[in-house]
Amino acid sequence: MSRKNVNVFSRQRSSSLKEKFFANRDRKKSQSTRARIQSTGGLRSCSASEAPSLVSTTKYKFVKEANVRVYTLDNMSRSAWEKLINHTRFPWSWDTFTVVLGDTELHSPTAVGVFSEPIPYINIDTWMTISIPHLSFHLIKLVCNDASYLIQAPDAYQRDRLLHSVEWKKKVCKYKKSLSSSSKPETTLQELQKLVKLTLDGPLYIDDTHNTLLDIVSNLISRNQDVVNSVSNESLITTLAPLFEKNEPSIEICNFFTKHCRDCPRSRVVIDMFMPVVLRILKYNTNYGKSMWLRTFVKEYIQALSMQNDGEEAVRAFVRNIHGPLSVCPHNRILNNLVAVCLAAIYDSFSSDSDNKVGKKGKHHGNFIQKNLVSRSRENSNTSENCNDENRDPRSTTLKDSPENQNVPEKELWDIVATKYSKNAMTSKNNNVVPEDEPEKLQTSKMNVIHNNEQKNPQEKNAEESSPDIKTAILFAQVLDEVSSISDWLSALAVILQPVPFQKIAMQDDNFLRYVVQIIERIAANGQDKVVWCLTGVREQKDGWLQIFSPQSNLCQDEGVLFTKMTTALLASAKKTCKVKKFVTVLVNTCLDAVLLLALRESDIMNEVLCLILEYNLAEGQRKIQIISTLRGTTIGSDFYEKLCKQEMILRQKGGPDEFTLPPRSTDQDLHKFLSSGSYGNLKNLNLSFTRISCKSAEIISKLPSLQHLNLWSSSIQDLGLRRLCESLNLTSLNLCETHVGDDSIRCLKDMTNLTNLNLNSTEVSDTVFQELRRSLPNLVKFDVSYTYAWPATPEQIQSNNAIPAKPSSDPPKKLEYKQNV
Repeated sequence: MSRKNVNVFSRQRSSSLKEKFFANRDRKKSQSTRARIQSTGGLRSCSASEAPSLVSTTKYKFVKEANVRVYTLDNMSRSAWEKLINHTRFPWSWDTFTVVLGDTELHSPTAVGVFSEPIPYINIDTWMTISIPHLSFHLIKLVCNDASYLIQAPDAYQRDRLLHSVEWKKKVCKYKKSLSSSSKPETTLQELQKLVKLTLDGPLYIDDTHNTLLDIVSNLISRNQDVVNSVSNESLITTLAPLFEKNEPSIEICNFFTKHCRDCPRSRVVIDMFMPVVLRILKYNTNYGKSMWLRTFVKEYIQALSMQNDGEEAVRAFVRNIHGPLSVCPHNRILNNLVAVCLAAIYDSFSSDSDNKVGKKGKHHGNFIQKNLVSRSRENSNTSENCNDENRDPRSTTLKDSPENQNVPEKELWDIVATKYSKNAMTSKNNNVVPEDEPEKLQTSKMNVIHNNEQKNPQEKNAEESSPDIKTAILFAQVLDEVSSISDWLSALAVILQPVPFQKIAMQDDNFLRYVVQIIERIAANGQDKVVWCLTGVREQKDGWLQIFSPQSNLCQDEGVLFTKMTTALLASAKKTCKVKKFVTVLVNTCLDAVLLLALRESDIMNEVLCLILEYNLAEGQRKIQIISTLRGTTIGSDFYEKLCKQEMILRQKGGPDEFTLPPRSTDQDLHKFLSSGSYGNLKNLNLSFTRISCKSAEIISKLPSLQHLNLWSSSIQDLGLRRLCESLNLTSLNLCETHVGDDSIRCLKDMTNLTNLNLNSTEVSDTVFQELRRSLPNLVKFDVSYTYAWPATPEQIQSNNAIPAKPSSDPPKKLEYKQNV
């Protein structure tokens, strides 16, 4: 036999041996599997009743769509299961689909094969998980009316996710159908409780299922209004309250909560169940303009708190609770949302109904408000059957439910209700239900009311409609007062209140103004500069709290005490931030008469302000004479004026040198001794280079009348001192080389309009600030910005990587001058 024939024979023999080996292995595996099936009674499966219940410790994310493999079973006999086991090894036995879990059915985007038609959830009778021994298949069996389906998931976790998602959809469809068809209040409440429990205790995360449940409850409230009104409000709210600890209520549910707060303000449910809902709204709401119903609900909740036995303390406790026990509130939106609710409530309290019907942002908001007003009037005309008499609000009535008034128009009926339960009637009658045994009196009073309304003048009707709700305004003023007592909220509240967001009619009420004064006193007592400056106007032509409570204003009721406190705080802050001239200018332009009046009453701070006005030369002519006469009219003013004159006489006395150079390493005390030793009214050039002159000497330097050239090279001057110099001096040349000044103070150099020579070598100026400064100083001809971030780089410097040096050298820098053509 040739070698070639031997090789062919050996290959054939090896292949036949392999076939026999695999055939024997398959036969043994089939026999062992058949034996296990016979011993265990079939495949290991778990029916719907034996499947893991919805009360599970493991939480899964809801599956909206999944890529699975599907096998269709038409016969459920044992031979079919054995056939399935044999075919599960081959991938062509399964069809791959993308299954989408819709609202009412299972379907696939491809719509072929098994999913050529959707599978409704109502046709699914049984669902279970199946595990095949010694085979890594993760199966779900869905038993329907006409067929059964095996769905294979990639792993056990994905299988459980899909199973619980299908089970959730199946049960939601069931409860939705029962709730929509139910006409009994008890059945509706029971089904709703089961659905809520299913959502909370189920294995799916509530974040994935709450939207479906909220839609069901919203549709139930909006469509089955009769059934919902028959259900106890407190039981329904108690059932729904756990859903809103992590979710925001919809518009229908929020209006339902608002109605309960308005009708039953003293109900215990308001305090126990609504607090988490309100807290979540204040934490996470970002725009009340798009969800005005949330703002209305928070407003009604606060009003309900005020109607408790100790209403004022309840409101204060509410503000402290939403802030939290820490010194700083961890949620930044709470303050803004709460203040927005308070300001809107105060504005609505002093606005007429006709103004509220038209929103400022367009027809959408106006129609929405008008719709809420109509629904509110209709809701208030019905008695809440679910509230006890002790919890019922006097604003509700059963007038429309009487048979005599079924044909009365809504507008006339509302006029009857408003007239009957006016303020006089409220004080004289406690029963707010019209007796049924007096139909003739009711009909007569109704006709009289309609006749009187027709005879009223339009002005009288407008006056009645626009009567302000003082109690509501005072309530929310108390809330703002409590907010201002919290230290970390005061700064943000001061910024919000800086534009004075209250109407004039609100500021004219004494009780409301009392709380506003307390808030302004806390702002004035705060030591932070950014808080104190909120007492001034937001712009020059806008009056701030300083002008509103000045003695020359009609709102001042304390003889200028609050105005003095605000002036003291602002002047102290101005001295720290070198804004004395700016603040004194504001007083001269807006409150000079008030300052003169309080100076005559021997106020120390006001006399100091008058001296500052003379020092900065901010008054001329008759105003200046009046200021001097006021200072001389009191003992305290005379002392201030004599001190000012002595200081001005020394510094402004003509004579002395034109130039002076202070020795190196001289201190602030040396400069003070030098300037107080003689007359330096002619001093034009002062050289303080390489000295230890600091910000303390900026005050006396700024009072030199003829100073034009100042050299502060390598001195200890800083940002505060430079800002003080820029307030009073208008120099021609300034040298700030190697000083610790930055953008904040260098930006103030734009006030020196006569500046022609500026040296900023080795300072912390940036290129942006320097370019702004160049545009603001048209007379600037020479400037030096070497060794700064504003140093312009030439092509040679860019190639040598020396465009912006990291740190200036210790040697005296080489002066670079860049000339600008004017």
